[in-house]
Amino acid sequence: MPTHLRTLAVCAAIMGGVATLRPASADILIGMSAPINGDNALVGAQLSAGAETAVADFNLRGGVLGEKLVLQIEDDGCNARRAVPVANKLIAQKVGFVLGGWCSGVDLPASSIFADNGTVEISLASNEAITEQGFDGLFRINGRNDRQGKLLADFIATHHSGQRVALVSDRSAYAIGLIAHLRSALKAQAGVVVALDQSIDAGTKDFSALVAGFKDTAIDVVTFVGYPTEAGLIVAQATAAGLKAEFVSGNSMGNRKFWDVAGKAGQGLVFTCPTAVDLLPSAQDTVTEFKSKGKTADGYTLYAYAGVQLLADAITRAKSTNPETVAGELQKGGIPTVLGNISFDDKGDILQPIWRLCRWSEGSYAYYSAE
Repeated sequence: MPTHLRTLAVCAAIMGGVATLRPASADILIGMSAPINGDNALVGAQLSAGAETAVADFNLRGGVLGEKLVLQIEDDGCNARRAVPVANKLIAQKVGFVLGGWCSGVDLPASSIFADNGTVEISLASNEAITEQGFDGLFRINGRNDRQGKLLADFIATHHSGQRVALVSDRSAYAIGLIAHLRSALKAQAGVVVALDQSIDAGTKDFSALVAGFKDTAIDVVTFVGYPTEAGLIVAQATAAGLKAEFVSGNSMGNRKFWDVAGKAGQGLVFTCPTAVDLLPSAQDTVTEFKSKGKTADGYTLYAYAGVQLLADAITRAKSTNPETVAGELQKGGIPTVLGNISFDDKGDILQPIWRLCRWSEGSYAYYSAE
């Protein structure tokens, strides 16, 4: 048995095969932790729409193993303090399968609770530490931060060689992990000068001291890792102060909140972004379905849709809701989704490359043309 599945086998044994003894009429519960409220509510809305649509589509086709899929969404607010209560609430509701938090600060602690319970999780977070924990039954369909950090470092080295770079991050689990990988990757790049490296507190509104630091150290490129509100404020205040610098950021900038806060000062910000699933050939039927309902399928919408597909198809292959058996089918991979045929490595990370570069322009963003 692969190492990735051993602990889950023990959990399944402890559970006494309860999942396989359900009445035929029982629902199959799928839980989801998402930021329904707060600065990342737009992402939460995308995740909810994707998961809800996928569940509805399966149920229209008769469900899975003749049972109806039921989605239970809990609001984590992208707040680490909510991680444990939300995870425990889902467990208390007998949720055997879950789409884990998009925010790493939530999914890091929550994933251990799901693992201890024998719950199969599809993670949507990017911190590499999540799958490095070695939890069985944990699979990730987002990209890892270490790979994202290298992409950012390569971009800076290619387009800003010889320029002075500032690294700024908040103190979230997401930012701490990504900035560490970016810092390490930049050290390996010739011609990159990190002239300023500091952190900020989430919730800060006045960044005048930080902007003054940019000017004092003659910064050419500001790389910020954190969330949209602080990013928008930093960009807007730096631009208003006359700083002539380029701005680079991480994947959390694929959020309209950034442009709403930064305004036209956000023009040209380059950031890492996940593959635009709505542009993939494998997703076109689903995109058409969304459009027919007056909905969009952008951002992380179809990642959540794919997460439900993975769980439903693995249960179908397993002909069982037993977590060990379902996890085994996920580990075998080759499961067709809107993302294409998905497979995982031994740690549970998706094998397909996920990260791209995007750029904000005139209130919307698209793939960076010079990538």
